[in-house]
Amino acid sequence: MKIFYKFFSLAFLLPFFSLAQSNYKPGFVVNLKGDTLRGFIDYREWSSNPKTISFKPALNDAKSTKYTPADIAFFTINNIDAYQKYKGPVSIDVVNTDHLTTGKDTSIKITDVFLRILQKGKNVALYSYTDDLKARYFIGDGPGFAPKELVYRIYEANDANGNGKTFTDETYLKQLNTLAIKYGALNDDLASTLQKADYQKPALMVIVSKINNITQQEFKAKYDDKGNDYFYGGVGLTIATTTPSEGGTYKEAGGRPYTSILPAVKFGINVFASPNSERLSFRFELSAALIKYTSTYDNKFSPYVNITYGYTNLAIAISPQIIYNFYNGDNVKIFAGGGIEISKYTYFSREYKNNKDGSQVPTSANPFSQNSFSLPVMLKAGVSINKKIEIYADYLLAGPVSDDYVFRLNTSSVQMGFNYKFK
Repeated sequence: MKIFYKFFSLAFLLPFFSLAQSNYKPGFVVNLKGDTLRGFIDYREWSSNPKTISFKPALNDAKSTKYTPADIAFFTINNIDAYQKYKGPVSIDVVNTDHLTTGKDTSIKITDVFLRILQKGKNVALYSYTDDLKARYFIGDGPGFAPKELVYRIYEANDANGNGKTFTDETYLKQLNTLAIKYGALNDDLASTLQKADYQKPALMVIVSKINNITQQEFKAKYDDKGNDYFYGGVGLTIATTTPSEGGTYKEAGGRPYTSILPAVKFGINVFASPNSERLSFRFELSAALIKYTSTYDNKFSPYVNITYGYTNLAIAISPQIIYNFYNGDNVKIFAGGGIEISKYTYFSREYKNNKDGSQVPTSANPFSQNSFSLPVMLKAGVSINKKIEIYADYLLAGPVSDDYVFRLNTSSVQMGFNYKFK
């Protein structure tokens, strides 16, 4: 099993070495002259708006060109994201309730950034800009759709009675209400939506869609986060090696290691951290596997008889996992990761017998004092093919089987098989 341990340890570390790996997707940029340059853009799982992007005219080009908002007016990654240049005021007040200012803070900075285009309809466009300080939203209406920040502030101040209180400036609702009136979209339904809307993307997207006269069906088809998460299930084999512990009485008596190869099944759900990039995912897996141990030996201690000792173990486990696709092609993905198995063991077909007459061998120890639960670390590696089939191998680090002072055994295992993805 040492070779498996080395292999899976390397596979588990690969994602961390590959974090800097590029992820080029088809797209285009528009320069400041209005020229369109088609090619490939390195798409990252941006938690904040990108300050710079890498662009290649062809996927196999060795070098890329860096672009900032000072260089281009617009870029898009096909069917994923679009950003446009913005140069103007951006609020820099704090909205973290643990660090609020006293009095309304209207400070701004003039900056040159990429705004993410969340929706652009016939009447208005909604944009977002997130940095280390906070998330902001911008609105623009036709024909130029020039972005203006939707104002939202939180601050501390004294009320009419002189008591300290937290106030919220929801000017963004007035801004949206004005646009709804301008485009004849304000009705009872939208007015009710405005009253309940918070300063978050989901609520703002609904309001802007109504101003743009986008129907619920159109909104669901175009803007609902469908995601690429999936359920899966499959079959495989468990190659389990059970070994007597070094220095243990059972091994000194003649107990031998044993490797069993028995069936296993898995079911689970895979959830991507970012559906667009499909790099990092979280899994919750349910599995069932059989493990067998048997050893026939001449006992070196009294009674000096030929003994068979063994059992079969049904392991039912749930396993939270983190998976990273370090090669992330459209039809082929190579992944590695790991997690913890929370295992429940059920033992049957247990025997500790004298092979001469089939009787149980007398002993002051308990050969059947096996553990009912275990928490082995699991390392995983595999390949996904054509978005449907997944071939995997899991390595479970060695863990103790028995807590008896004589019959000390450790089991490690490799599970190999394939899963089918249900989408």
